Amino acid sequence: MSKENRKYDLEERLIDFAVQIIRTVELLPMINASDELISIFVTSIRTSKQKAKKTS
Repeated sequence: MSKENRKYDLEERLIDFAVQIIRTVELLPMINASDELISIFVTSIRTSKQKAKKTS
């Protein structure tokens, strides 16, 4: 697999992951525990996005 294909694959997978997280969060009732979970998910997505940018 070429470097360009791997980059695209990682980008696609990150987008799919973010969509799955958003859909999951939308199903959660709005209570303090879900607020914390949402914060963790958002941090995870941001960190993954930053790492993906560094490797490209």
